[in-house]
Amino acid sequence: MRTIVLFLISVVLIFACQNGDRNNQILTAEETNELLNQNLRKQIVSFREPLLIDTSNSVYLIPVKQKFLDKAENIEDDDGVLGLMSSRKSYKHYSAFNNIAIYFDKSGVVNQVMKERYLLRNIDHEKIDNDIIITFTGINNDTSGDKKLNYEDLSTLFVYSVNQDTLLKVYEKEMHVISYDFIPFSKNLIVVFGHDRDGSGEFDRKDEPTYAYRFDFEKAKLKPIVDSAQLTAFQEILDGKN
Repeated sequence: MRTIVLFLISVVLIFACQNGDRNNQILTAEETNELLNQNLRKQIVSFREPLLIDTSNSVYLIPVKQKFLDKAENIEDDDGVLGLMSSRKSYKHYSAFNNIAIYFDKSGVVNQVMKERYLLRNIDHEKIDNDIIITFTGINNDTSGDKKLNYEDLSTLFVYSVNQDTLLKVYEKEMHVISYDFIPFSKNLIVVFGHDRDGSGEFDRKDEPTYAYRFDFEKAKLKPIVDSAQLTAFQEILDGKN
């Protein structure tokens, strides 16, 4: 009897994980274009619980998630399209979103952070110099070629200033965001990228290299911490040339 119960629990957990994974991705542009031609949708917007990020000014961050429909529906049937999901008041480790709303309670204004279609994750925020800086990673190209936008694809880092309502894109060609952190007492960042060296569209953590970059927020410029000449010098030592 115990074996049967454990088996049933395992089946339920596997099903729950698979169902969760489905909502941690968004359709590719090809799929959405095909649906739009038929005036259909397969995913709907769903809002998480607002997170207070500025107490004195009553500013809230609201991640916008997506939910798969059991079957495609007509876009014109908008009744009940939007939903609200409860959650803990921290989003750094929540998986997949497609947009972010910034709500200013005192004025009633809502700013939409993303103007393009991306799969987002790792939303976090920091208060720096009387500003709120929101960071997150995003994917909008099916670089892995599996016909899905998911965590196998190469990602881009985004940095958003709440006060300036400015979104900056931090990326390098054929690079995947591994980690990032603010330099103390500034809005500048140290960003670690993984290099898709073989051009497969995926970053292989086991065999492909990583590099550290510095991002200047005010200049919106990204540059490697170790320049090309220094990188060559390091490589020559490894190659045994020196």
